[in-house]
Amino acid sequence: MQNVKAVLKRYRAELWQVLAIVLATLLSFLIASWLDLAAPFWSVITAAIVARITARGAVRAAVYRLLGTLAGALFGLFLAFARSTGTPEPVLLVLLVAPLGLLGVLRPELRAALIAGIIVFSAAARLASPIAPALARIMEVGLGAIIAALVSIVLGMFFRPPEQKPAR
Repeated sequence: MQNVKAVLKRYRAELWQVLAIVLATLLSFLIASWLDLAAPFWSVITAAIVARITARGAVRAAVYRLLGTLAGALFGLFLAFARSTGTPEPVLLVLLVAPLGLLGVLRPELRAALIAGIIVFSAAARLASPIAPALARIMEVGLGAIIAALVSIVLGMFFRPPEQKPAR
């Protein structure tokens, strides 16, 4: 029994982190399913990425995830509409990936933009209106980001990570 207590004490911060991830992903899935979102696991993936042990870290991750997704979805939507110009698909793909890839390289916290852009652009290829996949992606990611930030804030009220020892 003492070994279990020692392990729990030693890995306290990591266990709180796992709890944040489990709660955020489960709540994201349940709420996305209840809202009947088309792809509830996008909110789950976002919650898993955003969930942090500190509220500040979670909120920062949520904001950047949302900003990246919004930028990518809007750019993917713009290029999806450009299909009607007759521009070949490979050219549109390069026009999509190059700037969003550069954004992710220059600002790694916005790397979700490239993925969101590709998802919206590809999903819009088989639909009459490309607006639906863009809105769905933004809603799914937004839900996961908000839930993960809220879970992290609430858990942060009950747990303070151990102080970092100064480096010598």
